[in-house]
Amino acid sequence: MNESRKKRPPRLRVIVFVFIVLIATIPMISVSLVLINSAFDREIESGKSELSGQVLILANQLQADDYVSHYITSDKNVAIEQIADIWGGRIQITNAGCKVLVDTYGLDISRYNISEYVLTALSGQSVNYLDEQSMTLVLSQPIYNSEEKELVVPLEELADGQEPEYRSKIDGVILVTVDMSRRTTTLTGISSQMYLLWIAAACLIILIVFLVMVRLFRPFGRIVSEIDAAVEGTSKRISVRSYLEFSRISDAVGRLITRINSLDESRQEFVSNVSHELKTPITSMRVLADTINTMEDVPPETYREFMRDISGELDREGRIIDDLLSISRLEAGRVDLSVSQVNLNEWIESVLRRVSPIAKASGIDLLFESFRPVSAEIDEIKLTLALTNIVENAIKYNKEGGWIKVSLNSDHHYFFIKIEDSGIGIPKEAMPHLFERFYRVDKDRSRESGGTGLGLSIAKQIVNLHHGAIRAYSELGEGTTFVIRIPLEYHEKELSLQQEASDEEDS
Repeated sequence: MNESRKKRPPRLRVIVFVFIVLIATIPMISVSLVLINSAFDREIESGKSELSGQVLILANQLQADDYVSHYITSDKNVAIEQIADIWGGRIQITNAGCKVLVDTYGLDISRYNISEYVLTALSGQSVNYLDEQSMTLVLSQPIYNSEEKELVVPLEELADGQEPEYRSKIDGVILVTVDMSRRTTTLTGISSQMYLLWIAAACLIILIVFLVMVRLFRPFGRIVSEIDAAVEGTSKRISVRSYLEFSRISDAVGRLITRINSLDESRQEFVSNVSHELKTPITSMRVLADTINTMEDVPPETYREFMRDISGELDREGRIIDDLLSISRLEAGRVDLSVSQVNLNEWIESVLRRVSPIAKASGIDLLFESFRPVSAEIDEIKLTLALTNIVENAIKYNKEGGWIKVSLNSDHHYFFIKIEDSGIGIPKEAMPHLFERFYRVDKDRSRESGGTGLGLSIAKQIVNLHHGAIRAYSELGEGTTFVIRIPLEYHEKELSLQQEASDEEDS
């Protein structure tokens, strides 16, 4: 098993499925548990309060009848039995000596009960205790004597000057033990039904969420299938229109595949063009060499003419190789800019002076217009190559007696160079390919002038290295205009981000 399969990422649909199921079921179960527990608590508290009230009433009645002295013949025995039956519990009545006088279970009569509940009641405190584990409620209530009093604190334990305090004498204790689970039987049945309802609701939620997930994620499978088909070459279009989000994804992937196909075609065309461009001078030199070899008694002038032609083809081969190396380094980012502060007005004038002999030879006027003095941080050598390539192109594709106008302007952040010409113009269908490598609008004229088809591509790469942008505008027969925009200050990271935003606005 390879490493990629060991680290297989989780499936989004599983995560979303589990998340939605939990979000749907956890609140339902939590609320139900809270309601059930609250109902149980209310029922228990209600039972405790009700039983405590009945025991207190019974204690008062037994006190009034002096029950502990006459318990055998008392008519309250029936009431005691009834309370025990109603609550399904056990009632014991002890005297002050902890001896059991009455036991509704009939088990401990005449025995002694010295449990903490009895002793606590004999000290004058009632007990109301629920064992939550066994759900057993224990109540103990003292039975007072209505006539006799006793000291709360013995006289010998009283402090100096403390008045003695009296209370009714305690004759005995009522001890009640009740199983409260019987009172919550109905709620227990409801909770059992609630558990079944939870299971049914959870199954229904899982089914609904599963169906929704299947429908929701089905377009993903279609997108993957169409991408695979596009990769295999059996399809070139991706179209999934089920939801707006998937429509956007399919459109974006479609554009990406179109771009990849375009790059692949461009690569193939580039390889073909490079082969053709490099082969053409070699073929010409071979023809010249073969011609010389087949000729006899060739005059020296003819030899020199043939050698000049061969030398010219070698120069052309060298220019192609140099341009290929330049654009390869530029696109690979292996070129470092040597940035310095440059007076752009003087720089442009010097570039135009270098190309003016070529322009004069073609009868073309070179004009320079500057709106203000401009200085900027640029790589003068590389940007000179870019500007020279554009101006030379304007000369090659101009009309006889035409003109080329170069203007310079700036704002607070960028400087702008505009190159306008009165040339033959560029067809509208050729504009998107203008900066592609080896692309020529007029192939015959370009080869006659010694062009390699890489000049504008090199210019664009150099401008991009300066975090600038270059645009071309043209109408067939009405000339062409190139506009270059480059930041006045070169900051690697900050300007690259600004450039991305500016390019989006321009597009």
